[in-house]
Amino acid sequence: MTTGGSVGWIVDAAYARNVVSHNPPWQNPTGNGTTVGVSIETDAWSSITISTGITCALANSHSFTLFVAPLVGGCYIKSPNIRAVLTQGQMTETVQLASASGSAITYGGEIESTIGGTLVLGARYIYSTPLFDIPYTITVGTASQNGSISHTQSTSIILAYVGISL
Repeated sequence: MTTGGSVGWIVDAAYARNVVSHNPPWQNPTGNGTTVGVSIETDAWSSITISTGITCALANSHSFTLFVAPLVGGCYIKSPNIRAVLTQGQMTETVQLASASGSAITYGGEIESTIGGTLVLGARYIYSTPLFDIPYTITVGTASQNGSISHTQSTSIILAYVGISL
């Protein structure tokens, strides 16, 4: 049995699209005997991350290898459009948050193992806190107000994968 190890360099790039579950309309009691109808529509989050790091690998002949890599890099994330409609009697209020983009430095790590020389199992975790400047419009009846909200959003991406090494 031969054992050994190596040090290397890894560059990872990933694209992710995360659909936000669409909430069906519901009725919310207000406490004064009336209800407010609430409907929310959303798009998806999307992100591109590029990260790099030093790998530390261990090998037990060709049947088993394992590497671990701390990662650092950057990300570009696009938030979804969000539209909420609140109705109470004849009054309707609409809140529209437009899609916005943010970028940030990412931190994380990756672990990967090759078993039997061909089966690859791995996981990658990336964390970032991009700043978004989100435009909004609030409409009540015929009156509307526009503005923007600056918001720092903690984001995490977890990717688990299985593959075959040839």
